[in-house]
Amino acid sequence: MDASAAANGQILIGNGTGFNLDTLTAGTGIVITNGPGSIMISSGVTGINSSLAGNVQVGDPGTSSCSGPGREIPAGETWVSAAIPLSGVVLGNIMVGSLDYSLGGCMMSTYVEGANSIRVAIFNGSTAKVCFGSNLALRILVVQ
Repeated sequence: MDASAAANGQILIGNGTGFNLDTLTAGTGIVITNGPGSIMISSGVTGINSSLAGNVQVGDPGTSSCSGPGREIPAGETWVSAAIPLSGVVLGNIMVGSLDYSLGGCMMSTYVEGANSIRVAIFNGSTAKVCFGSNLALRILVVQ
């Protein structure tokens, strides 16, 4: 087999009796880019670990039973944030969010509202209100 006949991205692959010129085949979640004299193999998933989401005020102003400037989500209620700008997100992205504060048994969901805009929803499924601190750091992982 004459390797000089290879096209961009082709490699010699043993076939048991000699060699064939062939290209690599990408599997699920893998991207293969063939170039002159090179082959690049990468993940098809792009992660954006962003602190750009910034700080959020979770819940409504609390009563005196929430300490300090506490805010609360009453039992059985859902709090939804205002739109939070996050550059680069689009509908169809997968999102995971995290706060630097205990959710106290609440369920949190982050979602893309539209291009460059996300929201956070927190549901309190317990039988008592849950108090949150003020100005909580929101971190987002976006998979595109």
